[in-house]
Amino acid sequence: MKNSNKDLKDLWIFKILICISNFFDTSLIHFSRDKNIFRKYGMYFFIHIIYILIFTPLIALFIYFYLSTFSNEYTNPAFYEIGYLLILVSLCLIFLLIFILNLLNPQYSLPKVIKRISVILSTIINKASIIKILIIGSLFSFVCYYLFKVIDKLLKLFQPLSNEFSLLIQLTILLVVITLITEATSDKLSQSIRKFMLWFTLFICLLALTIKQLEQHLNTQKLDGIVIMSLTFSLLFSFALILDKGREAYLESLNTKIVQDKLHYIEENYWSYTHFNNKISELRNEFVEFINVWVTIFHSNRGVFYKSLFLFFGISLLCILIFIVIRKTSDIFMLYLN
Repeated sequence: MKNSNKDLKDLWIFKILICISNFFDTSLIHFSRDKNIFRKYGMYFFIHIIYILIFTPLIALFIYFYLSTFSNEYTNPAFYEIGYLLILVSLCLIFLLIFILNLLNPQYSLPKVIKRISVILSTIINKASIIKILIIGSLFSFVCYYLFKVIDKLLKLFQPLSNEFSLLIQLTILLVVITLITEATSDKLSQSIRKFMLWFTLFICLLALTIKQLEQHLNTQKLDGIVIMSLTFSLLFSFALILDKGREAYLESLNTKIVQDKLHYIEENYWSYTHFNNKISELRNEFVEFINVWVTIFHSNRGVFYKSLFLFFGISLLCILIFIVIRKTSDIFMLYLN
């Protein structure tokens, strides 16, 4: 591996995911060149299955600890007994479905996708970025709060205005604020990330409201099919929009210089199948060389070897006999004393 003064200071979970994913991705690249079609697809299937079985326990453990830490009040005691296993099985099945959907594409690499996502998240989720986001978010929230306060005081000067019209103006201001969040940024990467975060937040709010409304319908035992269908389709539409914004943010992040530099650094310095194969070859060559040296010594000094072997076994046998004699003598002596 090449040495570099540069070091990726990422969270431990990202480092582990990147290391595992890089090794399996390079393994897939190596075996994709195999001309034997059966071995090629066999290794493609085998590597993906092993990869899923190795990295999903790590993600499941992270999710399990997160849920255990932040939801103690609402957690069923049975969660602590079988919760991790259920999360692990669910993740395995989800990633297995992703693999099955891409089974006919031998160029697809799930480890490469996970590696890229891990690099992007590790680039975004760092101390400097979080501080910048907190500062900008605090300033933006502060200005928005006073904007709504000023508009509210302005509307109170017009007493004839109806409550409906005031609410319409407030909603219009909210739409303007949303437009500013999503569109008033020259940097496409920041714009795509903000769009994704905004729609994700709105989806969580919509999901909470939908669950609340469904609970109310279930409590009143009046299930309106149209209402339920409209809520369900609104959730599906919002989720599809989140996926689209997430894909856009992923592609924009992937094309940035810092992410490309990280990926290049990982390919050059992190453990890969080529490094592993070279290390195995080195160990095999060293072992063969060691055996050859001893075989050469044996052939050139066969008499000395046999004498040394005879001497070793002779001394060992003599030691055993002396031990037996001492043991028997001690037993007879103890018997005489008794």
